[in-house]
Amino acid sequence: GLLDRDTVVVPGINSRLDSLQAIVGWHMLKKVDEINEQRRANAARYDAALSEIPGVVVPPRNPAYFQVFHTFVVCVEEHRNELIKYLADHEVEAKIHYPKCLHEQPGLKFLGYRRGDFPKAEWQADHQISLPIHEYLAKEQIDFVIDTIADFYNH
Repeated sequence: GLLDRDTVVVPGINSRLDSLQAIVGWHMLKKVDEINEQRRANAARYDAALSEIPGVVVPPRNPAYFQVFHTFVVCVEEHRNELIKYLADHEVEAKIHYPKCLHEQPGLKFLGYRRGDFPKAEWQADHQISLPIHEYLAKEQIDFVIDTIADFYNH
């Protein structure tokens, strides 16, 4: 149901797993606890430092939930696109995952919702940014991302 990476034209099913990917995934399950723990440690390092940077909004983390951070998303109050470019210029890949809310997708217009009906979701879509979080990041790489964001907002 996707027109491109971010546009839903009709509701659909996401099923991209072929046999080879299933075999790799099955073997990775043996390391899933280690992978999750490293991603959680990376997220904790980001959370502690990014929460100190004015303009960066770190979402609250409920310790009762076991989050595995397949993405690491924070929000920035302003200059999101400029920050993404600044990060790219410093060889840090950052993305905007889900830039359109579901009710704004062409394939779901039939539901009758309009911009303004879900202000919190819309604010998040307009301000969120995903940072590198994978389990292979070194502490120095995470610190570089943090320092680059701090440098951007301190200019």
